Amino acid sequence: MPKVRRLVLALLAVLLGGVGTFEGPALGAAVIGVLSAGLPWVLSPVLADVLVFVLAIIFIKFRPQGLISGKGV
Repeated sequence: MPKVRRLVLALLAVLLGGVGTFEGPALGAAVIGVLSAGLPWVLSPVLADVLVFVLAIIFIKFRPQGLISGKGV
């Protein structure tokens, strides 16, 4: 099951950062990594994962092009 979690987090990082550039997914991965590593210090690990996914879904709803959108997008 941890492989599926990594795959979902990688997909969220790409969607969060924006498709079309190298910097977008790298920034998305940094944001997801910091959140998924820092939140378990204050919340339970399962609740931290749920919160990361919910925050990513809310962000994608309001900014579907991602943090850094490509030139053609």
